[in-house]
Amino acid sequence: MTCRRRCGVRWLAGLSGLATAVPLAWLIGQLQGLFQALEQRVMATAIGLGLVLPLPATVYLLRRRSRAEPRDVALLLMIGAAIVLCAIWLYVNVDAVLFPADILTWSESDFVNDIIKFRIGYPLYTDQRNNESFVYPPGAQLLTYAISVLIGKSQSIPAYRLIQLVYVFVAVVIAADCASRISRMSGTLDAGRQGSLWGLLGFPVLFLAGTNALTNPFTHNLHNDALALATCALGYWVLLRYADSRGWLWLGAMVVLPAVGFVVKQSLLVWLALFGLHLAIFDRPRSWRRVVFVVVGGGALVAAVVAAGYWLWGEPFRYWIFTVLAGSGVSVLRSFRHLITVWPYVAVGLVAGWGLLRGEGASRLAGPWLVWLLLTLTEVFSSGIAWMTNHIGPGSLLAACWLLALLHRVWASLIGRARTAARGRAWFRAAVVVAALLLLFGGLGFIRVPLPAIPQEAYRYVAEIEQQFAAGSPATTLLDVGSWVYLPHGIVMKDRGPCMGDRGYGGTGDFGGILERLHKRYYRKILIRRLHSPDFWYDHYLWPNSSGIRKALLSNYREVGKIAPGWPVTPDSPAPYLLDEISILVPK
Repeated sequence: MTCRRRCGVRWLAGLSGLATAVPLAWLIGQLQGLFQALEQRVMATAIGLGLVLPLPATVYLLRRRSRAEPRDVALLLMIGAAIVLCAIWLYVNVDAVLFPADILTWSESDFVNDIIKFRIGYPLYTDQRNNESFVYPPGAQLLTYAISVLIGKSQSIPAYRLIQLVYVFVAVVIAADCASRISRMSGTLDAGRQGSLWGLLGFPVLFLAGTNALTNPFTHNLHNDALALATCALGYWVLLRYADSRGWLWLGAMVVLPAVGFVVKQSLLVWLALFGLHLAIFDRPRSWRRVVFVVVGGGALVAAVVAAGYWLWGEPFRYWIFTVLAGSGVSVLRSFRHLITVWPYVAVGLVAGWGLLRGEGASRLAGPWLVWLLLTLTEVFSSGIAWMTNHIGPGSLLAACWLLALLHRVWASLIGRARTAARGRAWFRAAVVVAALLLLFGGLGFIRVPLPAIPQEAYRYVAEIEQQFAAGSPATTLLDVGSWVYLPHGIVMKDRGPCMGDRGYGGTGDFGGILERLHKRYYRKILIRRLHSPDFWYDHYLWPNSSGIRKALLSNYREVGKIAPGWPVTPDSPAPYLLDEISILVPK
């Protein structure tokens, strides 16, 4: 079987594995509909999926009987587990993807606001006193809007989120080829039927890595993370192709990719340094002409992109894209905390490197492995700018590629063959390996409680917000977070909550514009969360200096009502910020 045909079979097997998760997710919903209590629903789902998980291995055992190989049974059990976990993810998050309002993460409101701006021809970056711009480049927003226009869903929040899942799927497909290429470059032989089984395992595992709860929690939300994941996977794929062939085509891709990455997310500029480092240290025979070609050519393209942004939007572009994040600074303690949180991904990458960087493939794989390590460490360090670990998502996906390649190489030696070792010992090893990998799946953030992410209260919450916009002009009704109410009207609303945090914390914000509008009572109605809480996005208790916005609100507006939280609030489970109680204010 040719290499191309083997790849096709592996890809077909992998896609069928992901596709199988869809009807399983539907079955989970049907099963949970039979019960009312949450604990009963979770237990019934666990029992049902526990019966489904061993089905591939059971069919194999019934067919092979005494000729069954422990390593094949173990591999089929892992395939069943990965598909079941994908089905749980789909069941848990399908309501979140289809939720009609852009209030599931802090970034969604600004993401949609950029789409509104582009639709009506409004500048994407304006004077910071307007408080209406996003701190990320516009690549993901504009590409999402372009695709939504092509499919006839240009004003659909769920369609925007589904497009983010398309980006994740593209990242998974590319990462699957990266894992296969790492495996082949390390000297692992494709064992026919076993190769298709590894494809059947690889796609679901990489999907779980691309949506894991530790480092990729936002890839199904309106955030730049999903497209950044696909871009980094593409960058790594190009690097592996070059390490395998040294073709000039891949050098050209190295020149272009950092500029493309910057348009998606500022941190992806790191690929310019990573490509240059690989060429300077690991490329054999070393060619300084190639190093200069990539570094200088790539740097020139990045400079051209930045210059184009400055030409289009002027000083506001520099402020929102560079100054705001730079002003926040990196907390080394936060970075270290994030390293402790995501250590399983760092550990599997290190172990995989130790296992694969030996033998005939070591010289070609040493550079790509070091690039993964440096990318991950850079992401861990930069994550200290904020409190979340989503910056480490691409490195985590690539670590999963190395893990799959390592397992593919050592699987037979881990378990052994029944006819060459005592049968009992081989089966015991298979059981231990499967148990260890299932525990590892838990540590990698693959396992979720099978309950929907969106409670019913959230839909009532959205409806009550929309009722506040039913009368009067939406242009003078300020909702602190959420742009879906402005999307049909093409309104770019000023003074949004998400753009306040980094600027207040870093001391780079000028809030004179909103203070002036509040003193003039410009807004006929204001809907705002946590007005009386220390955790108030417009005047947070952690800021070194008060913005004065809370005082201006209370001086010029009066509270005439509230919208109850869109979450089942208990003493142990407060509502998330964007589903918390809303104060309704009108001018005094």
